Formats: sequence, C-alpha cells, structure tokens
Amino acid sequence: MSVYPQLTVENSTGSVARGIAAPGPSLLLPVEISRDFGTLRVVGEIGHEVLRGEENEWVLGILGALPVSERLELLSEIRVTGPKLFSEGDVVLNLGLRQELTPHFKLLASAGTGLNNGFNRTSFIAYLGIQIVLGEEKP
Repeated sequence: MSVYPQLTVENSTGSVARGIAAPGPSLLLPVEISRDFGTLRVVGEIGHEVLRGEENEWVLGILGALPVSERLELLSEIRVTGPKLFSEGDVVLNLGLRQELTPHFKLLASAGTGLNNGFNRTSFIAYLGIQIVLGEEKP
C-alpha cells in the first residue's frame, strides 16, 4: 500500500484557453494497493483531486503490469475521474510500456482513449516521459 500526494502546476501559455490544462494548480491525494499474481502485478488506486477553479474530482483506477523481458514491461489501465465516485465519470482505457534504458533511466509511454462519449470527455490521451531512479531499485 502506498500514499503519494501529487502537486501539479501547469504552464499557462494558452493551455487553459485551449481546454487542455486546468486553470491552476491541483493536488491529488491517492492511495494505491498492489498484489502480484505470478508475474502479473495488479494495482488498484482511489484518490481525491483538489482543483482550483473547478469542481474537485475522485479518481478510481486499476492497472496491470506484465514484464515481457528483463528490461520491458507492458502496462494497461482503466481509470475513472469525475465529481462523483461511481457516476458521471470519464472512463479511459490506457495501454503503455516501461522500457529500461539504463539502470537509472526508464522510458515511459502510453496512449489511450475514452470509453464513454459526451461533452468534456476524453477522446485521446498520450504520455511520453523519462523516469529517473534514484538509489538502488528494490526487487
């Protein structure tokens, strides 16, 4: 089980006007629980996101991670965000990977789509990033 608060500050150079960023900083307070089933790791998450200038949201998700080699892990996630915990949520399916580049750098990539249509719902989402591992990784 883990708890890891996340503060997000967006660059406001037109992103808010285009509808791709929130109008101010946000604070996500999630709790995660994970369990291994053989080589498959399943992670459940629930959290509350405090937004500035918008209605606060709940976050609920489940993630599966499957190593396919020593350096490559495939990921899938279903995530729901919305003002009410189990209704009116934006449901997103995301597929991705984590590729070890060096022992201290990993490439993270994902792409996903919304599963419910409607106003203010996700139609496409993508992520590309580098994870920096400080210290030694736990097995």
